Amino acid sequence: MKTTPFDHSVCTRCNGRGNYSFNLVTGTRCFGCNGSGYKFTKKGKAANQFYQNSLNVKAKDAPIGSLVKSGASKIRVVEVVEYSQNGQSGVKLIGKTFELYLNPETIVQVLPSVKAQKELFTKALEYQDKLTKAGTLKKKYQ
Repeated sequence: MKTTPFDHSVCTRCNGRGNYSFNLVTGTRCFGCNGSGYKFTKKGKAANQFYQNSLNVKAKDAPIGSLVKSGASKIRVVEVVEYSQNGQSGVKLIGKTFELYLNPETIVQVLPSVKAQKELFTKALEYQDKLTKAGTLKKKYQ
């Protein structure tokens, strides 16, 4: 079962097991929690969204040396090159083994190192502490 640092409660459908009744398409995955065994509270959902948004950058701003995910493709960025070809323009993320051609404004997800991930989690948890139970900022932080 997965764990999370954000506010959550045990899934009441599967009692935290992450699985429920069997079907041929998804096996025994619980649809209440998507197999994680927990559901985010409103506060935890907002903090998790803050964390996920902190991983997103535009393709043209992808940091060199970082592992970037776009859809099902992952690439360790060696170079970012803007190109124009046949009236089409975009950005080319160049890795060691292949290249990924994207619109410069496409949002890609940077997969952080363990150290960077801990720092991002810390920032997200600090943000979570500033939220009400309803997932909105407390008045003193607005």
